[in-house]
Amino acid sequence: TVEVGVADDAQNGVGTEDVIAPPSRFEAVSLRVRADDGDASTRQRSLVRSIRSAGGDGQVYDLRLQAEKGVTTTLSAQAAEDGPSLRLINRETGERFDLREDPTVTITTRSADHPLALVVGSAAFVKKETERLRPEELQLWGNYPNPFRQQTTIEYSLPESGQVTLEVYDILGRRVAVPVNRRQRAGMHRVPWNAADASSGIYLVRLTVDGETRTGKMTVVQ
Repeated sequence: TVEVGVADDAQNGVGTEDVIAPPSRFEAVSLRVRADDGDASTRQRSLVRSIRSAGGDGQVYDLRLQAEKGVTTTLSAQAAEDGPSLRLINRETGERFDLREDPTVTITTRSADHPLALVVGSAAFVKKETERLRPEELQLWGNYPNPFRQQTTIEYSLPESGQVTLEVYDILGRRVAVPVNRRQRAGMHRVPWNAADASSGIYLVRLTVDGETRTGKMTVVQ
């Protein structure tokens, strides 16, 4: 359990009202608040309770979800009914979750140290920070299911808006489909691809955004 909040007499960084987390290296799954405090040691900046000063329109709490890559974790939020706006941002994929509308979120870790951000505050503050906290880099996450028979979903995230081309090639290098060829906004995108007319084998998916390219493999089993 991680607790965050504000108090009039609290200080930002690591203060006496915060609780430093015990070592998490032996835990299968752990969630921590990463405190931005240059005066504290690396261990002291890992918190399970973070209380900030009450000034301003809101706060952004950097979170780290630690687990093996590919682990699916369910996070549940509890907050006062009449409290501020509350949004969870998946920093790797750009997904955004309004915890007021749905307090339960399912996340599949893309790395062993998966970055998240919890944004709390006025509606204007949360909207501004949500736009700022975009994915950190261009990522082609692959497709699911994989292998597949007829249809799969390709996932990718964009750090900035840009011209996006998503292409599918067979193992001989022949282009067999162009699921996306248009400008898209920053964030997480999911694109279905129907392979009903494709033969069994390995296919390459290529994502190109403003000259930058990512590639992956898909397996069709008919």
